[in-house]
Amino acid sequence: MLNRLACLSGLFLAAFASAGFAQSDRCYQQAADVCGAQMLGACFANASKWDMIPVVCHGDIQRQIEMDREFLAGQDSVGQQGGYLTGMAWGGKMRARPSINSRQIGSLFEGEFVEIVGDTGEWYNGFQWYELIAGGNQGFVWGGNFCHHHNDGFMEGSGGPCE
Repeated sequence: MLNRLACLSGLFLAAFASAGFAQSDRCYQQAADVCGAQMLGACFANASKWDMIPVVCHGDIQRQIEMDREFLAGQDSVGQQGGYLTGMAWGGKMRARPSINSRQIGSLFEGEFVEIVGDTGEWYNGFQWYELIAGGNQGFVWGGNFCHHHNDGFMEGSGGPCE
């Protein structure tokens, strides 16, 4: 009888833990739906965004924001942030896809800090499209709209090194 109770108790705890993970997954998906390509910390800096998420999810989302901040704070700040190369914008549009015809999802401002996620292999007018993070958004930017802090030289299809 005691073994049967212990077994049932273990099954209950396993089911409860599993339901907790499923709840977290739903919370993260809802946050992604609300924030789109924007980073969670920047998105939820707007207090009205919290009203779009069920209260039961607030703890999970806040925990993820804190983990992201801790991770970024521990990265090398010279030339790299969060594992990405860094640079500076000269202005321009951030797009949902690497194309001049793609929907605009944000703007870059002159002198704005950018994180360079990677190149896309897509070219336009002699410059490559790059995936960047800037102003809390992640999207695609034409390479002529930013410079980079790459210590090893020139990034092909970009606006060149920042001086």
